[in-house]
Amino acid sequence: MKILFLGVIVGKTGRSAAARFLSDFTSDAGRPDLVIANANHAAEGSGLTGEIAGELLDAGVDVITMGQDVWAQSDLESVIETRPEILRPLNLPALSPGRGIMVAGTRVAGAAAGIINLSGYTFIGRILPDNPFPVIHPIVKDVSARTTVTIMDFFAVPTAEKLAMRHHLDGMVSLLVGTGTLVQTADEQISKTGTASITDVGMSGAYDSVVGFEKEGEIRRFTTSMKSFPRTAQGRARVDAVLCEVNSETGWAVSIRRISEIIEP
Repeated sequence: MKILFLGVIVGKTGRSAAARFLSDFTSDAGRPDLVIANANHAAEGSGLTGEIAGELLDAGVDVITMGQDVWAQSDLESVIETRPEILRPLNLPALSPGRGIMVAGTRVAGAAAGIINLSGYTFIGRILPDNPFPVIHPIVKDVSARTTVTIMDFFAVPTAEKLAMRHHLDGMVSLLVGTGTLVQTADEQISKTGTASITDVGMSGAYDSVVGFEKEGEIRRFTTSMKSFPRTAQGRARVDAVLCEVNSETGWAVSIRRISEIIEP
């Protein structure tokens, strides 16, 4: 099973670049059997709308995951209840709409994959997530009982938290992808127990920017400490991703490759 995971999509530039990337994507491993993308910043830098979700799904994304900006756009609260392809962090308060787990069909005959969307809790107060570490083992075991291949998007801020989760779930998931800092890390690996991982997959957004946002506004924010309303940048884009191949019978990862491509406007 070939799984393509796109970095956090930032604004219109990121959406357009991701669509072009997917339409042109080829690899030695062939066409992906499952495409996942984190869309935490897809709606001009903050959250996701139903319309944009439809745009991403039409472009070839099979499953959309989210992070701390999941409720930034009000219409997603109703949309997420009717679109099982859109996941929100699993460890939100119990009354939050939507779901954090799905078992998705793939383009491998007879093979499905369980996808878990999880949030870290350090430096993330906007959505009030519970600490995922004490509770995640039985959740993963339950998903693994339904399908051999298990994939996790762990949206977190500190690198250490994502690295700790990687070790915490070593051998329990097929692929663990860190998201949240929007800067791709060069530490993709497969453990001895068959778990593929990367600390942060990166982003799909404007190349000449500060993590997809206009650099002038971000410089002003850091220089003055004044509240700003960041705007997503335009121009050529970068699409970060990982391509992971998993044995659909054992659930063990076979390979993981980091991708970072420039997409011209």
